Amino acid sequence: MDRSWISILAQIVFWFIAMSLMTRWMASSRKRSDVGNDGMQLKHPPTTLYIGLAATLFGIGLCIAAVTWTDGPGQLLIGLLFGAGMVAVSLSLVADYYFARHRVDAQGMHYGRMSGQRGAFLWRDVRRVNFNEGMNWYSLTLESGATVRVSGLLMGLPVFAAHVLAHIPAHHIDRTARDKLDAAAQGRLHKLWLF
Repeated sequence: MDRSWISILAQIVFWFIAMSLMTRWMASSRKRSDVGNDGMQLKHPPTTLYIGLAATLFGIGLCIAAVTWTDGPGQLLIGLLFGAGMVAVSLSLVADYYFARHRVDAQGMHYGRMSGQRGAFLWRDVRRVNFNEGMNWYSLTLESGATVRVSGLLMGLPVFAAHVLAHIPAHHIDRTARDKLDAAAQGRLHKLWLF
């Protein structure tokens, strides 16, 4: 076997193991109880912030490496685009950590978006509830046509699930979403992606 293939295979195995461990860490951190939280708030665990900041620094490092060590304009462009893309995605994780905080009660939900925009709705205003497996979020479509997304990475999902099941008619909830919500209401949170 050629040495370059062994190196590529080792990198793939390392990447798979690292992503598996990180995803398990994120999944287990959703179950933590938040001191001072009355149970009605949904928010990201601190691991989301840590991963977002580490990935931001890594992306900046890639940009610096691209400027410092590339051999031509093509490699420079690819390195800068990849690094800048990584910074943009990771900064969106940091923004989601700070702004995507929601509060549920018997009447409805106050929500926050990654952009910092805040809003609220009543449970009776929810027209449809879906779960997107690929993006790992619950999607609540309102009568106004607006969509509110609730990440599957948040702490407080069991309380959210219990309120959705109690206050939104069953025919407004997609089958996949209902299965995930039933399990979450009992404290069994869904897997994150493949892990």
